[in-house]
Amino acid sequence: MSWSFFMTGPFTGRAARDERGFTLIETILTLSILVVMLGIVFSAMRMGIRSWEKGEAVAEEASAARAVTSKLAKEAGSLYPYRDMVDGSEVVLFTGENTELGFVTVSQGLSGLPWGGGKWVYYSLRADVLTVREKTVPSAGVLKDEGGRLTELDSGVDRVSFEYMGAGGWENIWNADDKQALPASIRVNISFRDGRKPIMEQVNVGLTGDMRKDQITESLVK
Repeated sequence: MSWSFFMTGPFTGRAARDERGFTLIETILTLSILVVMLGIVFSAMRMGIRSWEKGEAVAEEASAARAVTSKLAKEAGSLYPYRDMVDGSEVVLFTGENTELGFVTVSQGLSGLPWGGGKWVYYSLRADVLTVREKTVPSAGVLKDEGGRLTELDSGVDRVSFEYMGAGGWENIWNADDKQALPASIRVNISFRDGRKPIMEQVNVGLTGDMRKDQITESLVK
């Protein structure tokens, strides 16, 4: 009896195909799908890395901006109504302009100036760079925008403005000698040219030593 008929019929082709493996078309199709999948994976990884780098950059920029307002808050919290002779007249060393701010503080700064009790700090914008000039007091020509130590705080600033809280609300300019008082608070507004969100920060003005806020007027009048 012959069993050869078991080797013929429709199963013979399937067995032969299984033995020879994938066809060329199937192999190309499989490789193409693999390439596409790898491309998707690497693209997702690249996008994730870029997003992470962008987030890190934004966080660093925000941290730098907050460091500026933190420095200002610390110095304004130790603001002192220091009087000095300027052009033959005794005045309070306080500059309260809309785009400039200067005062004497007893808070030690970040620039490494020698500690001498008090220092003059002057904030201003120079060609899109927010700067602060620091000088020890007393010193000749303390109100002049020269000498001392000039520090660049942020190089991406588009505009900076200061406002001053008085009895009638916020004011753009504050003349301590005319008002015979210091502002209760200072508000700083900073906008950036590099896409960062604007910052608005309010800092309280403090007096050191034995002077209280209800004695501000008296402390400015001798």
